Amino acid sequence: MRTVCWMLCALVVAVGPICADDGEESLTVEDKIAGLALAWQEANYNFAFFGRSPDLDWNEEFKRAIPRVMATASTYDYIREMQRFVALLGEAHTNVEPGKEFRTRFGGHPAVELEEIERKAVIVNSSLDLAAELPAGSVVLAVDGVPVDRYLNDQVFPYMSASTEHYLWRQSIRGHRWRSVGLLMGEVGSMVEIEIDTPDGETRRMSLPRLATAAKIEWTHPPRRARDVLTFERLDGKIVYFALNTFNDKEVVTQFEKHLDDLAAARAVVLDIRNNGGGSSQNGWNIGRYFSETPLGVSHWKTRTQTAAFKAWGRFSEDPERKAHAAMDAWYEPAEFGTVDPPERTFNMPVAVLMGSSTYSAAEDFLAYMRANPHCIFVGGPSAGSTGQPLAFEIPGGAWVGITSKRDSMPDGTEFVGIGVMPDIEVRQTVADFREGRDPVLERAIDVLQEMSR
Repeated sequence: MRTVCWMLCALVVAVGPICADDGEESLTVEDKIAGLALAWQEANYNFAFFGRSPDLDWNEEFKRAIPRVMATASTYDYIREMQRFVALLGEAHTNVEPGKEFRTRFGGHPAVELEEIERKAVIVNSSLDLAAELPAGSVVLAVDGVPVDRYLNDQVFPYMSASTEHYLWRQSIRGHRWRSVGLLMGEVGSMVEIEIDTPDGETRRMSLPRLATAAKIEWTHPPRRARDVLTFERLDGKIVYFALNTFNDKEVVTQFEKHLDDLAAARAVVLDIRNNGGGSSQNGWNIGRYFSETPLGVSHWKTRTQTAAFKAWGRFSEDPERKAHAAMDAWYEPAEFGTVDPPERTFNMPVAVLMGSSTYSAAEDFLAYMRANPHCIFVGGPSAGSTGQPLAFEIPGGAWVGITSKRDSMPDGTEFVGIGVMPDIEVRQTVADFREGRDPVLERAIDVLQEMSR
């Protein structure tokens, strides 16, 4: 299995700072290899999902990456190579996030928002001044003269850490601002040329400036990052709707609890977490517990352990525990995982949870908890397939690396990291649906809830 085969930096000839192509002084070769070795080492000892990629030889990938990072001509190139290296582990919480200065410079994006629909890059929002030229529902066909599929494969996918193919497509098309990786992302102030197919069937080409994240933009619709933590609506048939857009803020629980009287008057509820990128699992559980009269269990988890003496003895021992340490495959798993108790006031009603490939991290912990609720049904597409606790550390160049150190599963032990939590009823929006203003996932959920509440 994985063995420690540290490569001594002393074998590398020190050549001093290399002048970057942008006129800035780059990192030294020693800095670059030290950062690479640190990422390799922490993953080697702590990454929780090596078993999911049996064909990955982490030691060999480390050796292949050494000449690539040595050859980088700037800090920008170095961080990109580090993103490529860490992305090989195939886990979304295991990633490289550049520092603020890097993101400020290289996290530029045009004044448009894209969504992945049917593996296509669809324009869903833009600044008011671009709305006529880039109508919502247009499909991006090419970027800088390169077809989108090829551009993604060559310029985006290798640098985007992802646990599932559907999450890889969604985030690569949307763009991940914390990683400065995405279909239209690049240096602030640079231009990107796109070719689009409009809803009317017209092909257009436009060059758009990449703007800073902090740029003042007058959007046609509120952009994703401006969404309220929670939105509430009353639907027909005494169904109430909550969009729980984050679990990263306790305010989502506070706002939800303001609507308890609305829940009491309802026959069924929709909980929409399709755009919930996670945060604190506790915030999700504090909402979900209102829909169960009995305690429900939370996710199970385990983490790798390292006991040096056991590892040494394990090479010559028949003891299973010591042999596991020698193979670097020893695990700690809690005896109990706990449950979430219901509050004094609960609502025994049908619940439809809307989910999809942007349902991520703590939002998936929410799904794991709600799966045991007999009144709950999941509608939409598979979730992102990534949760857990990243072990974070800084590398030269100001970037931070996260290594997923905790392996979560459903309360019954079913694995979902690298797969996604599966819906009970699979429904996906098409490009035609979006252009017609239809939300087939919500429509199907309403139909199901009306049947369940009769």
